[in-house]
Amino acid sequence: MKNKPTKVILTIASILLCLGIFTNKIYAIENKISTVPVVVQDLQDKEALANIFREIKMIRDNMRTIDINTQTIKEKSGILKPQITSYMNQLQGVSNNLERHKSIYKDSQPDIFVADQLQILSSVYQALLRDQLILIDGLLKDDPESSKLVFSDYLYTIYYYVTLGDQMLNYINENYGF
Repeated sequence: MKNKPTKVILTIASILLCLGIFTNKIYAIENKISTVPVVVQDLQDKEALANIFREIKMIRDNMRTIDINTQTIKEKSGILKPQITSYMNQLQGVSNNLERHKSIYKDSQPDIFVADQLQILSSVYQALLRDQLILIDGLLKDDPESSKLVFSDYLYTIYYYVTLGDQMLNYINENYGF
């Protein structure tokens, strides 16, 4: 007999807990901010920043063509290194445009804020590319550490930068309406 009241109490507690979880989730979905953040609403030159963001996205999409592997690195390094350097130069151009934007709109905190975020994104992808050049050099020197697929000191930072950059890219893409 003592088990029946305990089961009833546990059942009621479980139902209330589930209702609380699902109610909060529905509340969060219904009250999701459907407009762009305030910082983006007050931009003086949103279109210029949106164009720079699209340029970063295009460079990132092109970076997907980089194919580094241990079997063909000696033959492909002559192509890969200039390709990676070209992407780095493009990102440096983006960084220069962002610095120019910040100097033109130095009195607009929203413009400087968004330009800084895009600058971080550009810098992260530049670090990723620089790290890939280091990996290529390691593979060319037959460094055994460079050929490990998962737990390599070379690949650890590459994974970190690609994940960091892609998360930030998706955040800006989803929330800023560029």
